[in-house]
Amino acid sequence: MPRKAKTTIPETSLSVIANTAEEPAKKAAGSGTGEQVFIACGMPLGIKFDDVDSPGGGVHAVSFPGVNHAIRGKKTAILLPKGNATLVSISRADWECIKRKHGRERCFVSEPPLLWEMKSESEFKARRDEIAEMVTGVELVTPESANVERASVNEE
Repeated sequence: MPRKAKTTIPETSLSVIANTAEEPAKKAAGSGTGEQVFIACGMPLGIKFDDVDSPGGGVHAVSFPGVNHAIRGKKTAILLPKGNATLVSISRADWECIKRKHGRERCFVSEPPLLWEMKSESEFKARRDEIAEMVTGVELVTPESANVERASVNEE
């Protein structure tokens, strides 16, 4: 049986502008030209949308880097705890397309949302307390907070 030809979708990687871990800010690189919008991403490993409409027809992919994007591929690293986020810029047209297609998913409807539109980098820094409340569902849990008790060992 012949193999099906793989079609590749052009991908736009977004550069991190700021994050709550106080790394130096990077230049904004949006997914296109025109009006840019800032998005705070509180996901640990980020997310990729591969069905964003292109202006000339077809689709392209947009990847949002996660909080722990800098440690991908490293043998040893320390994961950042919950309550951190990265800030990226993306074209308004691409953001509106993503919201239209995926707006009912958990990353948009949780409170606060894991993909959160910001007006500027200064608003991102001002909302640090609200960003700290982001819950992804994959945070570490201490046994005491979950009311788990140590099992007793019965010796026979």
